[in-house]
Amino acid sequence: MNKGTSLWSAMLLGAGLLVASANGLAAAMYKWTDSEGNVQYSQNPPPQGGFQTMAPPPPAPATPEPEAEAPKAAAGQPAGANGDAISKEEAERKELAATIARKNCETARKNLEIYTTFRRVMNEQGEIVTMGDDERAAKLKEANDMIKKFCQ
Repeated sequence: MNKGTSLWSAMLLGAGLLVASANGLAAAMYKWTDSEGNVQYSQNPPPQGGFQTMAPPPPAPATPEPEAEAPKAAAGQPAGANGDAISKEEAERKELAATIARKNCETARKNLEIYTTFRRVMNEQGEIVTMGDDERAAKLKEANDMIKKFCQ
């Protein structure tokens, strides 16, 4: 290798290291509440007033680590650490499903109250319309079906 080639190699290596290290340097973030009470986030501090300096989030990994599939415990055997992780995931999934069901139940009960009490409702375009008897009966049936499904 001659001097010219090694100089270019060194310069390219240095430039590559500089670019790689720049990814780790994140700009400071600022958080403050404006005069209207809205929380603001920015890389520039507000022109006046108090603010909070926030630490930048940790850098994302260059490549995701492959996840090994956990072997399932045989029937009749107690679950070990892998079973605990699966149980935790399953518990979180069940909790999410229960939360969604509670919200759906609440919505169905509100709909039932609306369709029972009022004949005039707001449609999808935001217009107030009067429902016919058949449409109202269908909406009441739908609300009752949803209550049976989600309110257990």
